[in-house]
Amino acid sequence: AETAYAEDVTDTALLEKYVADYPNGRFLAQALLDIATGKDEDGDSMEALRHLNILLEKRSDSPQVGEALMLKGQILEDGGAANRKEALETYRQLELRGGNDYIADAYAGIMRNTDKDSERMRYAALVKNSGGLSADQLEEAEYYEASAMLKDGDTKKAEEMLRTLAGNPKSISGAKAAVMLGQHYFDSGNMTDAEKVLTAFTDEGSPHEYWLARGFIALADVYHARKKDYLAVEYLKSLRDNYPGDELDIHDMISSRLEKWK
Repeated sequence: AETAYAEDVTDTALLEKYVADYPNGRFLAQALLDIATGKDEDGDSMEALRHLNILLEKRSDSPQVGEALMLKGQILEDGGAANRKEALETYRQLELRGGNDYIADAYAGIMRNTDKDSERMRYAALVKNSGGLSADQLEEAEYYEASAMLKDGDTKKAEEMLRTLAGNPKSISGAKAAVMLGQHYFDSGNMTDAEKVLTAFTDEGSPHEYWLARGFIALADVYHARKKDYLAVEYLKSLRDNYPGDELDIHDMISSRLEKWK
């Protein structure tokens, strides 16, 4: 079973037979983890989660628990906002049970999924102090810390952090920071800085198409607020005709604005 799995991670048939034949077998935890990994790789997230939950229930003290919780958290997050509560609880379990190898991942998962700004700032600080972080991981922690500060009223520090992040729109956190900062200035009535930030972002471009589209939409809002509807409509029509993604929220934001501003 392991040989077949090693050759093709999605080939889990023999592993599934092992689990069926030996439901209390010595290698049950590893088999379940491998099946879940293969199912996830094959796009079957429901089956992946089912096998992970069996592992966590039947082999709760096995060495595979940390990796199982990590994979479960990732699958739940990928499933969208509806899974945030369960994802958060999974990362809390990872913090308690995953050991040192997964502690930074647990902190980051809690940081991303909590709704409490104070907790988000605390876990962002824990992530940043974990050591051994990649540039992307550090930027992610900075982004979530800044977003929590913004909501908590520490706007000056948050603006500085977001401005620094926005200087690197090639990164996902930099792209998100540019949109957040521009939207913050817009919501605050500071159209000059909103236009400056969003224009710089859209002119520079980003490989993160969703966030670039959000930047163009936010810039269109600024133009509309400044009575430049012809520019706002032009940007939205161009985005409507050229955006390659299929996210419903992007298309809804475009169509609703064009309908109101026509």
